[in-house]
Amino acid sequence: MKKCILLSLFLSLFCGYAFSATVSGRIIDAVSGSGVSGVKVHVTDFGTVNDSVTTNTTGNYTYTLDSLVFIGDSILTYTTNCGVRLQNYYLFTGSNIVSNFTICGGIEIHGSILSAGNLITGPASVLLIRKEYDSLHSDTVLTIVDSMNTSNGNYSKYYTAIPAGTLLLKAVLLSGNTQFASYLPIYDTNSQVWNNARTLSNIHFQPSVSTNLSLIKTVNPPGTGSLSGVVQVGANKGTAIGDPISGRILILTTSAGQAVAYTFSNSSGQFSFPNLAFGTYKIYGDTWGKFNPALTITITNYKPDLSNILFEENDTYFRGSLKGVGVRGEGPSDPVLLFPNPVANELHIKGLSNLKAPISIQLYDLTGRSLIQYPYNGGDEMLLPLDQFPGGYYILELGTADEKKRYKVIK
Repeated sequence: MKKCILLSLFLSLFCGYAFSATVSGRIIDAVSGSGVSGVKVHVTDFGTVNDSVTTNTTGNYTYTLDSLVFIGDSILTYTTNCGVRLQNYYLFTGSNIVSNFTICGGIEIHGSILSAGNLITGPASVLLIRKEYDSLHSDTVLTIVDSMNTSNGNYSKYYTAIPAGTLLLKAVLLSGNTQFASYLPIYDTNSQVWNNARTLSNIHFQPSVSTNLSLIKTVNPPGTGSLSGVVQVGANKGTAIGDPISGRILILTTSAGQAVAYTFSNSSGQFSFPNLAFGTYKIYGDTWGKFNPALTITITNYKPDLSNILFEENDTYFRGSLKGVGVRGEGPSDPVLLFPNPVANELHIKGLSNLKAPISIQLYDLTGRSLIQYPYNGGDEMLLPLDQFPGGYYILELGTADEKKRYKVIK
């Protein structure tokens, strides 16, 4: 009975006093049994203490509790691994606390989406991409291995084994992000196109290594100029020449390389950059597996709007041109040439004398609706007025005694 009274008296004396003690421990890899460095351990008493400490090179950590921790206070230590929060709970007695954790293993890729060192929040995705060489087609193929969506600016993913192959990492803001138009998608490290991206190594899959991706902010002083055009299939692509291509990214920078804006081609292959200041710009794409050379163009107060930009994608390149491109119906052997294409007001047809009469010339929209029939009065060349039709895609049909030829026309 005397012992109980003495113990109660002891606790009543000391529970009102603050103590200084340490919380320490070790983070152990469940696979190798060794200590894991660079792991963050959080310590809290649900009141005055709410802090964290990082393990050293041997996997150990030590945190000194401040003098405001009292006997009887609750102490919680926790860390996060393999998507699960691991935690230990203690009732402080005045003695040092030892809190160890065993984590699932050392295969993890994680980091933050930043710009100028600041965390970029809102809907975003980090893509893990495999790059492979297709020897059969002598081509480079890129495929998405995994995607990590985030809204707080931090991403992480755990693996039982490092994904095979040559790997790249890319960060993109999603369309629902209020900052979507303000930052260019970016590869690790700081590359806007796939072929300049850094290849990941095994070290990037260690928990102690953060692979941060720094987005490039766009800067666009407003102006009255504009750039627009279309993206379409080029030669040697394996599909119909002149078909529109949607979803291709177009990146606009100043001549010095400062990011201005980016956009994607729509379902008709069209794209535009409005409200630009006069000056010299570069436009290029990031089409996977292709070379993406830049097109340099200048807009001035004398020529503020350029709307005849054409980007073509073939087996090797994704590149642009300002020239009106002649289009032949069946490739280079076809005797008829249409230009310029895209066209503004008049379409020039050359080579009609090579066709077998009688010749009919008919214009259709993409639904197959006939818009106009042009009279042909003989000769090798002809100008077709198109200024009465809105911008878009059309089909020009040349009927002969032997066949009907169809050509895609872009206005």
